Amino acid sequence: MSSFQYFAYGSNMLSQRLQARCPSAMAIGIAKAVDYTLCFDKKSADNSGKCTLLKTNNMSDIAYGVLFRIDTSERDALDDAEGFPEGYARDDSFTVVSLTDQKCIPTSTYIANKCVEGLRPYSWYHALVLAGAMEHKLPPDYIQTLAKFPYASDPDPKKNDREQKALTILKKAGYAHLFSEEKG
Repeated sequence: MSSFQYFAYGSNMLSQRLQARCPSAMAIGIAKAVDYTLCFDKKSADNSGKCTLLKTNNMSDIAYGVLFRIDTSERDALDDAEGFPEGYARDDSFTVVSLTDQKCIPTSTYIANKCVEGLRPYSWYHALVLAGAMEHKLPPDYIQTLAKFPYASDPDPKKNDREQKALTILKKAGYAHLFSEEKG
């Protein structure tokens, strides 16, 4: 079966989250996107901030993430989960550098079509991003940077099941302690 490589840098870094969307997803290493920073400036349908990468034109800026191999038959499921093509553009020739051997690797990733500064992720989403970074042992200073991003409580009283689904994934992965309703 054919497959593609995918660079996850947000909540999809958490294997259980991505595998719920694409069951074949297998982590194959960590990598960095040079000349990019991570932010939560992608406006979600729930008005919270979701992760995206911003090109900075500064080679010292680095965003870390996880490389996954996914069966090509699951590409549509990933596109749907990422809101492609309305919310995110898919870049199938996005180049990252492997931390294992420093080789440049062409991958697929998703970049927000539109950014809005000042958005905050909801606490459950922030916890998923942080858990994925910890699961794959991204550099400690990068994990600390992610942990310091301010977040907000989800104001939806029903929460459309989002928070419960996130908590279930975090519990199964052993990272429920990262979830907090307190504003960061």
